[in-house]
Amino acid sequence: MFDPEELVRRYAVADRGAWHLRVNFIASLDGAATHAGLSAGLNNADDKQVFDTLRMLSDVVLVGAGTLRAEGYGAMRLDGDAVAWRLAHGLPAHPVLAVVSSRLALEPDAPMFTDAPVRPLVLTHEASPAAARLALADGGGGARPRRGRGRRGQRRRRAAAGGAREQGGRGPGRPRAGRTGGHAGPAAGARAARRRGGGGGPRRVRPRGAARRR
Repeated sequence: MFDPEELVRRYAVADRGAWHLRVNFIASLDGAATHAGLSAGLNNADDKQVFDTLRMLSDVVLVGAGTLRAEGYGAMRLDGDAVAWRLAHGLPAHPVLAVVSSRLALEPDAPMFTDAPVRPLVLTHEASPAAARLALADGGGGARPRRGRGRRGQRRRRAAAGGAREQGGRGPGRPRAGRTGGHAGPAAGARAARRRGGGGGPRRVRPRGAARRR
C-alpha cells in the first residue's frame, strides 16, 4: 500500500481554481481495460487506494452509463476519513457523480440516484428519449439535454463532458479507474459543480465556446 499523504501530494494541483482534466484507468499487459467485462479482475488493493484518492480530490467524477451498468454502481459516497479531509480543505463533503448517456437507459429509482449524498448529473443530448429525460428529472437523475444538433454536436458535447473536475499531477505509477476513463477534470459541468455544495439536481451546462442555438 502507498503512503496516503504521499498519494495526495503527488496527485494534488496547486490551483484548484483552474480547470483540470484527468483520465485515469487500469490496463493489462496486452492493453485490456477489463477482464470478463469488468475492471475488478485487473486491480488490487494498491489500485483501489489510488482510485479512492482520486475520488477524494475530485469536484466531479465522470462515468459512462455503460460502465455504470456493467460495474453495478451504487451511490458514490466517500468514507469518513475522506469526508473529513475534504471539509478540512474547504471542499464539499462529497464530489458530484456525472453520468454520460445517449440512450438514457437508467433507472430513476436506482441507488446511485436515490442514495446519493449529492444528486448526480446526467449529461445527454437533445435527441435522447424525451420520456426518459422526464422520468430522470422527476426521479433521481434529472437528465438535461445539451445544446447542439446531430453527430457533430454530440461529439462536441461528449468532448466537453470530460468535464468533471479532478485533481491532477503524476501518480506513483499505478493508474486505476473504471473502463471508461472514469475520472475526469473540469470542463462542461465543472463550473456549475463547484458552485454546488449539496443537492439541487442537474443543471443545463454549456461548455465554453459552444454556440448558442439560434
